[in-house]
Amino acid sequence: MKAVVRAGILVCAFLVAGCHRHSGKESFGFLKAQQQIMANVSVGLGRYSLPKPPPLPVFSRQTPPRQRIEASKAYRSALDHYFGTVIEDCQELEHSLDEAQTQIGGLNATGVEPDVISSTKLLEASLGDMVQILVEIKALSGVAQSDLRQNNAQLMKATLVKGVLEAIATQNLAAGAGTILKGISVDMRRGIEQQEEVKSHFALLQQAIAGAERDSSNAVTKRSELITSFAARYPAYLWASLLPRGSRR
Repeated sequence: MKAVVRAGILVCAFLVAGCHRHSGKESFGFLKAQQQIMANVSVGLGRYSLPKPPPLPVFSRQTPPRQRIEASKAYRSALDHYFGTVIEDCQELEHSLDEAQTQIGGLNATGVEPDVISSTKLLEASLGDMVQILVEIKALSGVAQSDLRQNNAQLMKATLVKGVLEAIATQNLAAGAGTILKGISVDMRRGIEQQEEVKSHFALLQQAIAGAERDSSNAVTKRSELITSFAARYPAYLWASLLPRGSRR
């Protein structure tokens, strides 16, 4: 009889511990902290914009040769500075995204439900995709800058990359990765196909953009589903405040 009582006590203790473990409190706190981290990321992305490239010099038939040479030289110098600035900006934003990933990975997951942890992996993947976009923008800028400094006659790579970056600059990186490259013309794509180094990085950029769009969409969908489920199971918490933008009613 004592053994039965002991067993009953153990079962009750297990159930109480289980209820405490999945009371919703830990998951709510975890998702709330995660939301704040992502809000900070969103602010950073919203402020981010690629610098405007320098305009091409315009000459008329009456423009003296010396003035043409000086203007062309100044343009190349300004273009070199432009690519350098893009590289620096990408490095700064990469650091911010890496820091966000580290903060999310360091959140206390004790008592947090497994589905929340799996949804976090999707979020971390989308941040990784965004970092990869910046890595490829930086690589393209480096290719263009190198070509600009070494080739005194042609500006093919630099011109192509400038066009790609101008297309990206028309979009906010936080607004939706799938729209970033829509401003690239057919002629520009043909030119990219003829430059192997640019072509390689451009292909990787497209892959990173597609990955960001996919993983971000999956993360938002999973989070919305989780919060809807938790709102029904644990009504004591304000789950609606944690819904992704566009999902709140």
